[in-house]
Amino acid sequence: MESKRDTYQKYITASENVVERCLSALSFYRKKISLKREQLDSISIDLTSPSAEALRSKYEKLAEIKFRKNELKEFSDFLSSFRNDLKEIRIGYVLLEKEEKRLRNLKSVDEEKVKNFKNTFLNYLDSFGYRSNGVYNITINDDSSHRLLPIVRIESQQPQYIRYVSSASDFVRSIWAYYIALLNLAENHPGFLVMDEPGQHQMRVDSMQVLLKLSANLGKQFILAISQDRKYDSKNVNIYELVKDISDKDYTLHHIEDNQSCISLI
Repeated sequence: MESKRDTYQKYITASENVVERCLSALSFYRKKISLKREQLDSISIDLTSPSAEALRSKYEKLAEIKFRKNELKEFSDFLSSFRNDLKEIRIGYVLLEKEEKRLRNLKSVDEEKVKNFKNTFLNYLDSFGYRSNGVYNITINDDSSHRLLPIVRIESQQPQYIRYVSSASDFVRSIWAYYIALLNLAENHPGFLVMDEPGQHQMRVDSMQVLLKLSANLGKQFILAISQDRKYDSKNVNIYELVKDISDKDYTLHHIEDNQSCISLI
């Protein structure tokens, strides 16, 4: 009903504009007819009046010319004002056209950024050992349905978010890759990343080693909280095994015993 009302309102407004133009034209022609009638009356009187009174028709003719002159002046003033308005509209149009061009350029820049982000994400994901769907089936697009999130596209299947079609450990790998890609590429990023238990879901040791080595060499600040499973000792895999290929200068290790706290008095 509201839609119909708006439609009819548009019709009414348009009709009112047409009627207004017709009334203006009607008023103009009524004035013309009235003047002509007065002239005809004057001529008729002049034909039956002494020659001295014949000047009256000339004066009325001059009055008509003066009236016409005033109308032309009003129209000229209106035309000048309208021309100035058109100049302002033209200036505004040119500015908007430049802004549209700037925004289109920004869109192309954004598309390039999204492409770069996707490639960086996939490179990290592959280096961490993602196996669930094959890295080549994963993409990131800037569209309304899957905005800037990793999507798995497999032939004859509906696109799915990566978390729904990945193993628990592979989804954790995708989290690593996504946030590190943001850290590495984003212009407004605070510049550090905190990860609590990045090795959850029985993450493979080689994946953890790649994560720590990348964290140490990326030139950003990483704070990683990693619990050391007691079973690691019997398997000869402990925190030192994870950082064995990293220079001591590239990381700082704070080992916290069971009776200690992360936050304590200095």
